[in-house]
Amino acid sequence: MAVKEEVRNGITYRYRKLRNARRISLTINLARVVTVSMPYSVTYAAARAFAEEKESWIEEKLRDSSSGTDTVLRGGNIFRLFGEEYTLYEKKGSRYKLELGKHRALLEIPENANIEKRTQYLRRRFASELRKALDLRLPFWEQITGMRAVSVSVRYMTSRWGSCTYDNRISVNAFIAELPRECLDYLIVHELIHTVVKNHGERFYAELGKYYPDWRRVRGMLKF
Repeated sequence: MAVKEEVRNGITYRYRKLRNARRISLTINLARVVTVSMPYSVTYAAARAFAEEKESWIEEKLRDSSSGTDTVLRGGNIFRLFGEEYTLYEKKGSRYKLELGKHRALLEIPENANIEKRTQYLRRRFASELRKALDLRLPFWEQITGMRAVSVSVRYMTSRWGSCTYDNRISVNAFIAELPRECLDYLIVHELIHTVVKNHGERFYAELGKYYPDWRRVRGMLKF
């Protein structure tokens, strides 16, 4: 393996020629080093030009992952689960593995760890934790309200916290796993009401106030 490094605009670039590489690829590791891998047939000049084309994307990823500026679900380092903040510790391991203690999150990361892979793993883990919470809270609120969802799915969304289709299939934004549990309760009630009331008219807010009187305060926490 042949390796060259350079620092450009304050960013460290590492160029690697690999025997098994079929094309030029780019990754950013947790140390914020940009690695450009390429076949031996590709010149360093061509790899450098490839990285320059991706410079805006690289700068965006590095900005999003800046320490203390964003949560782990968005490539940052703030670890917040159901409103509780954890101190994040990382150690080398054979695979991604997360252990949660009291205000402490220990994340094992493999040798080939990078920001994208870490974020993907943590998104899957947070979605799993959210699903466990939904399995408990959805039946509770269905019993309270007498309203039922045909199905509930969990996915990451950028513009809404939840939705309910006309055939009463509810989607929940997995990012809500970062917020206090009362936010999930509010969202469940909100979407369950939509199984009966398909708009945000007077009847909708009457039902919301009936089953979740503190909805205004909790809704204030739901901001992107």
